[in-house]
Amino acid sequence: MVYLSEFKKGDDIHLSIRDSEKDDLKTGTHFVIQRSLRRPTGSMRATIDQEIFRSEMAIQVTPGTSSDPPFYVLKSTLPDRYQLDALSPMLGRRILSGSVGWKSKNLRVSGEASFLPGWWEWTEDVLSRFGDILRVCSVYTTVQASLCLYDKDPNIIRAFCESWSPTTNTLHTMTGEWSVSLWDIYKLRGLPILGGIYDETIPDYHMLGARDENGNRQISQACVILFTVYHRLAKDPKSKKGVTAQLWIDFWCKRERIHKVPLKRRRYTESRPKVTNNPDVNIEAQPISWSQEENDLFDSLGVVGANRRAITYVGAFLSCWLCTFVLPQSEDRLIRPGTFETATLMARGETFSLAVPVLTSIYRGLNSISSNSKPSYSKTFFPTHYVYAWLAYYFNTHHDADPVPFGPLMVIYSGAQGSKYFNDGDARTLIHGGAKMNVGCMMLNKNRNEHLFDDGNLDKVKFSYMVALRSSYLVLRRESHDGHFYVEPYSPHRFGRQFGFCQEITGVLRRGVDERSVPYYEALRYWSIILFKDSRSRVFTPSQSLNWKELVTPEFKKVWPTISIGDLRKGVDVLCSGAVSDTSKPKQCQGNEKGVLRQRSDVMRPEGTDDTHKRRSSRTDSAQRPLIGVDNNDKTTSDAESDVDFKHRRRVRQNSDDLSMDVDDLGADGFFLDVPESSVVPSNLQIDGDLDLEVDIGNTATDYLFAQGDDPFLPKSTPGKGKELTVIKDLAPIGSAQMNSNVNLSSSPKSQQSVDGPNSLEVASKALGVRPSPVNASNHVSKTVHTHAMYVS
Repeated sequence: MVYLSEFKKGDDIHLSIRDSEKDDLKTGTHFVIQRSLRRPTGSMRATIDQEIFRSEMAIQVTPGTSSDPPFYVLKSTLPDRYQLDALSPMLGRRILSGSVGWKSKNLRVSGEASFLPGWWEWTEDVLSRFGDILRVCSVYTTVQASLCLYDKDPNIIRAFCESWSPTTNTLHTMTGEWSVSLWDIYKLRGLPILGGIYDETIPDYHMLGARDENGNRQISQACVILFTVYHRLAKDPKSKKGVTAQLWIDFWCKRERIHKVPLKRRRYTESRPKVTNNPDVNIEAQPISWSQEENDLFDSLGVVGANRRAITYVGAFLSCWLCTFVLPQSEDRLIRPGTFETATLMARGETFSLAVPVLTSIYRGLNSISSNSKPSYSKTFFPTHYVYAWLAYYFNTHHDADPVPFGPLMVIYSGAQGSKYFNDGDARTLIHGGAKMNVGCMMLNKNRNEHLFDDGNLDKVKFSYMVALRSSYLVLRRESHDGHFYVEPYSPHRFGRQFGFCQEITGVLRRGVDERSVPYYEALRYWSIILFKDSRSRVFTPSQSLNWKELVTPEFKKVWPTISIGDLRKGVDVLCSGAVSDTSKPKQCQGNEKGVLRQRSDVMRPEGTDDTHKRRSSRTDSAQRPLIGVDNNDKTTSDAESDVDFKHRRRVRQNSDDLSMDVDDLGADGFFLDVPESSVVPSNLQIDGDLDLEVDIGNTATDYLFAQGDDPFLPKSTPGKGKELTVIKDLAPIGSAQMNSNVNLSSSPKSQQSVDGPNSLEVASKALGVRPSPVNASNHVSKTVHTHAMYVS
């Protein structure tokens, strides 16, 4: 039996869990209570103006001559701040300036998927017995992906971080900007874009027992059980910093441990090994039955009833999954009680927008590495395995699995030794050059144009695609004591070619790098804009171009070479030399036939280091020797500090000479030299094998309406009035003489729409899926101390 109550400490209200009613409130397990975005009070509910959304998200631009077909440019749906007409700050430029350096061959990237004893067995068990629950809340395939480990090449990750711009949250290359999009997260990983707001908070005392007007619990009793178990495990001597995921797994999973710790990488190979060390992700469904040990566990917790046990068990699993694989936060892999409410709601069948916080976490993590004084040892945590999958799909950095496993796309590139090997120079040529990108590989429909109209009835997949095309601020709050919401600008108009659009020079969203912490109401409003439905926006989505470098405007072709990363390409030798071992700990490496190579101590040597290193290096004439780890001639290199832990003669990739074509020889301006002055929109193409089986491929409605002469800036809000648009009825091919009959159309007069809507499995119409305020529940943090308590037996 445990007792739950509240107490006030300073300005914060705490939820306390005690074993005895007589125990001091402050001596038990306690958590800071914070207001959830899913339960805003009356004055804090966001009201969204429908007219902040563009009527046309993609603008048709008429070329200079009437014989050329038109092309389409994806526009920002939020006000821009300024034009990016100067070099963007990034890690690579800081390295060139000498202010920072990698300083080590060891690249510590925190947050990637790792092996936990018992996790694979628990995942297999939940997938087999409770797969239907996971499918209802839209996470079945993404849970499958957590059965795999994901490999990386450190040189590729370094090159990626060097040209990542925190200002725009985009990867800068010689050929333009690219980035991880919401659609990429959905397609690669299966994380839903649509759904309820994801917010990690501790519910207050009243909400744990509150019921709605129909007598149903606002928060499942399973959530209270998870808090009870957390309190029990928190008393374990191993829980000094908090309850670890390993303790959580050992408590809940009673399955036999059959999976062993995967072997570490020993060498890079030219093809994927036959053994990936991943378990099979194809899990057969099993009937729901409980072992005696599991029944004893539930009896000790007072959990009775088949449904309640299932919700509690799956909720406990999903909480661990959120903390370790989806949104990792610390090296200790701690369980965050703020996930308990969301996890149990998912176990009851509710869907949450997980792609938004995941992409926010990725952006914040990359920005932290880019601005860190020691980028090799950045302590930021984010799900880096998603970045590995994105690089594998867009830059072909990994071997494909053969045969292709069932599940989300990212599992194709999972497993031991899945990454290809790139030396320092080849990695930077591939990433910084950008000429070898698989552009358009994630488009909604690669083989045909399509018109999308958000009238509130668009199917889930197509509406997710429209959300991914909107400019927005992505929001993330993981359980913490500061209660801050962090936002990251999301600018798909800056990398429109990934969606098949023509690229122009665009502006930067208003919030700078130092303005990305917002209060409660702003976070609520940003979530409202992301998930807003029935915006009356239209977008023309072009088919995939056979030559993506033609998809640029004349202005882009002229301006981009002046603001691209040409300085990083010219200083590639400096960037490569910044990846040497720490000179404060000189190490010998295995020598070649001509002698022993030692580390250069005159490169990136920390200030205050003893001059002994200079004398030691001078005896081997280090200034005339190649750098460790930068040798391109297939010589033995040192891996004493490598995070992949292997010692062997590295094989240089057969096609390394091909990576330097196009960009390095011509420069960014030369790369676009043969691009015509007016880009063209690709025509409808019938390409075998490129159909997206998840979307409808029926004929486009012939009565689709185009906006004519749409203002490139956002429309101004006029409360209570609709916006009049001039449209053309599309009854003939674009550009034909028959397209000359103009009609008037007024948008809905509902310019002000409240986001207070019912809770459901679908994304809440009009912005938020928040639960209505119950009569007998408190939707705000109490300012009084409750001396009475709820007890759980």
